[in-house]
Amino acid sequence: MTLLELAGVAKAEAADASVGARDAALLRLRRRLFGDPIEGTTICASCGEQLDVTFSASALLGGSGAGASDVVIAGEGGEPLRFRIPNAGDLAALRYVDDVESGVATLIDRCRLFDDTDCGERSPTAYSADVVAALEDAFEAADSNAELQLVSDCPACGRENNALFDIPSFLWKETDALARDVLADIHELASAYGWTEDAILRLSPGRRRFYLSALDR
Repeated sequence: MTLLELAGVAKAEAADASVGARDAALLRLRRRLFGDPIEGTTICASCGEQLDVTFSASALLGGSGAGASDVVIAGEGGEPLRFRIPNAGDLAALRYVDDVESGVATLIDRCRLFDDTDCGERSPTAYSADVVAALEDAFEAADSNAELQLVSDCPACGRENNALFDIPSFLWKETDALARDVLADIHELASAYGWTEDAILRLSPGRRRFYLSALDR
C-alpha cells in the first residue's frame, strides 16, 4: 500500500483494492520502474537445489481480470453466509497478528457481510474448519489472481516446483536496494564535487553514471 501511495494512488483506493488488483497494480509499477523481465530464485521442494527463475510482469498481468465482489457459502446448519473478498487494507490490518489461527479469524470477521436488517450479534464468531475451508476455496475462485504461482522444473532432480510469487515483498526489496544505491551515488558525488543532494537528484541517471565513472579515471 505504501508503494502504491508513493506511485500516486489514493490511500483509500489502495486499501479498497482486492488482493489481485493490488498485485496487478504493483506489477505494473514494477514494470515501469525496472522493466518487464523479473529474475528470482526459489528452492526445490524435493532436493533443496536453488533454482533460478525468470519470467515477465506482462505474462503475469495477462491472466489478471476482475473477480467477484462478494461470495456466499453455507454456514452451520446450511445458513447462507455472505462475505466480501479480502482487500489490501484487510491484509495490512493483519501485520501485527503473530499466529495464523488469529489471523484467519480476524480476516473472516473483517470480511463478513450482514444484511441491513440484521440486528443480531456481530462480535467475533468461531467458524468450523469446514466453513473456513469452503470460504478459502470461495475466495480463491472469486479473486484467482490473489496468489501468483510460478512453475519451474528442477534441473537436478526433474521435479516440477510451484512457488508463490509475493510481488509486494519482492518489489519492496528491489525499491529499497535502488534507494540505497542512489543514496550511495549521492554521497560519492557530493563528496567529490560538493553538489547538494537536490542538484544530484535533478541529474538524469545517465548523467550521474557518467560523473561517477569519471571519478574512476
